[in-house]
Amino acid sequence: MHSLAAAVGCTHAARAKPPALPQRSYGAPTRSRRQLQGLLTPRGRLAATAGLNTASTGDAAVESQLSWPQRDCGCGTLRAVDVGRRVTLCGWVDRQRNLGGLVFVDVRDHTGIVQAVSAPEGEARAALERVRPEYVVMVSGTVRARSAVNARLPSGEVEVLADEVRILNTVSRSLPFPVGGTEAVSEEVRLRQGSPCVQCCPSLSAAARRYRALDLRRPAMADNLRLRHRVIKSLRRVLEDGHDFLEVWTQPCVSHSRL
Repeated sequence: MHSLAAAVGCTHAARAKPPALPQRSYGAPTRSRRQLQGLLTPRGRLAATAGLNTASTGDAAVESQLSWPQRDCGCGTLRAVDVGRRVTLCGWVDRQRNLGGLVFVDVRDHTGIVQAVSAPEGEARAALERVRPEYVVMVSGTVRARSAVNARLPSGEVEVLADEVRILNTVSRSLPFPVGGTEAVSEEVRLRQGSPCVQCCPSLSAAARRYRALDLRRPAMADNLRLRHRVIKSLRRVLEDGHDFLEVWTQPCVSHSRL
C-alpha cells in the first residue's frame, strides 16, 4: 500500500495503514470491513487504493468506486405471472452449460435458483461463456416461458433472456467442494484449513483460513440458519411480548463466529 500511494503521489502516503487483506478467492459478494473503511476515507486515499488520479477523474471516479448494482427481485421468486417483465438479478453462478449456439446459466441467491439464457450473439453471451461456478454476476433481461419446464424448481416455468451481464467477482482457484446441490461433504473437508493461505498470509488465524464461508452457502446449511432464526424469533416474541421479558446482551470480548 505504501509503495502504491507513493507511486501516485498521494499526500497520505506517510500515514500508517493496516496491511492489505488477501483478495477473496471464492467469489464473495461483499466487501470486507477494512476495504469499506478504505473506500470511505478521504479522496486522496481512495485514489491511492484504486490507482486513480482524482485531479483528472473527479467525482465520477469516486462515484464509480462507491456504486454497487442493485437487484429488483430474487432468483427464486420468479413465476409464470412474471413473463414479459424486465428484471435485474444478482447472485452466484450455480451451474453453466454451453450448448454452442446458446449458453445457459443457473443463477442462485438466498431465494432460490433461476435459469438465465443468452441470445445467440452479443456481449451477454460472451460474458456467460466466461463464468464458472460461484462467480458473482448481475443479469438483466426479460422473463420468458421455458420450452421445457423444470418441475424440480419453483421457478422452473420461466427463464431470463439476458441482454446485459456483469461479472462482479470471480473465482481464482478450484473450489474445495461443490457449493450448490445436495451432495454430502465431510466435515473434515468443510472445516479444513486452506493451505494456500498458510503460505501467503501466515499472520491470519486458523479460523480465517477455513472454508466456513463456502460451507454456509450450501442449501442445507442455509436452511439450518433460517430455521434457527425462526425458532429464536418465535421464542423472543413469546417471552418479550407475552411475558414482558427484557433481553440484556453483553458483548463478548472475542467473537468466535468471525471468519
